[in-house]
Amino acid sequence: MMLMKGGDMKRLLGVIIITAAFFVFQHNAQAADQLRIGVLDIQRCISESNEGKRILASLQKEIEAMQQRYNEAQQELVELQEEIEKQSLMLSLDAKESKQKEYNRRLRDLNYLAQDLNEEASKAEEDAKKRMLMELEVIIQGVAINQNLSLILEKWNSGVLFCSEALDITDQVIEEFNEDKP
Repeated sequence: MMLMKGGDMKRLLGVIIITAAFFVFQHNAQAADQLRIGVLDIQRCISESNEGKRILASLQKEIEAMQQRYNEAQQELVELQEEIEKQSLMLSLDAKESKQKEYNRRLRDLNYLAQDLNEEASKAEEDAKKRMLMELEVIIQGVAINQNLSLILEKWNSGVLFCSEALDITDQVIEEFNEDKP
């Protein structure tokens, strides 16, 4: 049995490492050839699709109704303040104090209403977005399968700074979504 010297062992180890690296690189290059990527602008899908427009219009109506409730409560508060100012000379001290307490209570209620309405609007917006994304997911998966895509990135939230228009599947997703939900 022949023993290798230190230099021979290092050379043999180097050859083995280079050979292994070559095979790993070759495998990765073949895998990269098979990897197909698509890029999608979800915001455009929501804002330009028929269903997205319907959902956004419905959401807008909800928010306008909430704004109307707030405006009415605010107007009542303004009217109470004007009443207090008009009657201030005619009211007794106890009556003024009572009216001021009522005004302060309504002001607090208005602030609570504003907070509640903001939370309701945020929740309605979040629910609408979730509903849209669930419906879009089916379409996106179909496009991915049809185009044999391995990966789809969201254009703005994934950190994509640039992509070729050839990778952008947004128009196709919108078109298929409109066909599915005319």
